[in-house]
Amino acid sequence: MRKGYEAMIEAIVKDVFALLPSVKPDSIYLSGRFSRIPEFFRDVKEALENAFEAYGFSVKVLKLESRARAKEAAEGSAIIANGIAGGKYRELVETLRLRESSGSIFDWIKLKEREKLRIFEKLIV
Repeated sequence: MRKGYEAMIEAIVKDVFALLPSVKPDSIYLSGRFSRIPEFFRDVKEALENAFEAYGFSVKVLKLESRARAKEAAEGSAIIANGIAGGKYRELVETLRLRESSGSIFDWIKLKEREKLRIFEKLIV
């Protein structure tokens, strides 16, 4: 069980490092159910800080505190909507270059029966 836990922490560090060609963070915010577990948050924070330190960088790892009784995905959607509308999170939307995005989540799915997915595309457009 410990190996699986360590692999999960390692995967988080790798996922963050995969973003480095696009962004150079001063801070990293963790959110979600697991971030509410003090031991998990501590372990991820330590792993990220150590990994950045090994490359001569310093970042703050913080917990994104929920201010509502909503799911994290709903909070994230509200933040993006606020940014698109030019509100407090405008800079986040600009950094993510959301206005430049195009296509759909189904564009890269390659299936013989691709046409069967069209019904889902119509639901999300």
